Amino acid sequence: MTINISKTLKILWEEGLYSFTNKSKSFAKWKAQNAIIHLQKRVIGASEISIDKVRTQNRHDIEYRIAFLNEIDNDTDYQETLYYHFISDPKRSTQEPGQERCEAFVNLVDDIRQNGFQTPITVARYYSSTLNAKMEINGQKNYTRIDNNTGYQLIDGAHRVAAATYLGWDTIPAYIIYPVFFEIPEYSEYIQRREQRYKQLVAEEIDA
Repeated sequence: MTINISKTLKILWEEGLYSFTNKSKSFAKWKAQNAIIHLQKRVIGASEISIDKVRTQNRHDIEYRIAFLNEIDNDTDYQETLYYHFISDPKRSTQEPGQERCEAFVNLVDDIRQNGFQTPITVARYYSSTLNAKMEINGQKNYTRIDNNTGYQLIDGAHRVAAATYLGWDTIPAYIIYPVFFEIPEYSEYIQRREQRYKQLVAEEIDA
């Protein structure tokens, strides 16, 4: 299904879902994007997508999440995983408290195991052969071109994708939407630059 973006923006404006008045350009884009995504979810609904479609080359963070789940099965402490140091990395724009995030992730997996998926992931559909991806470190944005090998990019739901993979699922419920203003993250390059530091921190935890 094709969404007419100009009509969508007009509807959102008239309904007062966003306004550019006295807002920064970035905040206005963020609010407009969320409103358009919400509208598309309502119109299109959720469907199933192969997990392999969203484990794209720029999302090595998902592999960190999967590895974390396998490691804690072997009673590895949270602080002795690369995932812990990735999510709590102070150079990330979305740094999170490591212990709290790990506990929440484990609880999410247990909930999905018992109750299935309550919230579908959100995925963007792309048709071009290459895509512009953003790597942000210390507040500085760098852009690079990546191959569009699967035609999809994950917008929201990395932990759910990792949980589904860990639990042995092949598909996952997803809202597949038309992307507007979405900046594709380049986590793989970020991890490549920072992984040595993560490994050092893990070694320090093990030796402590």
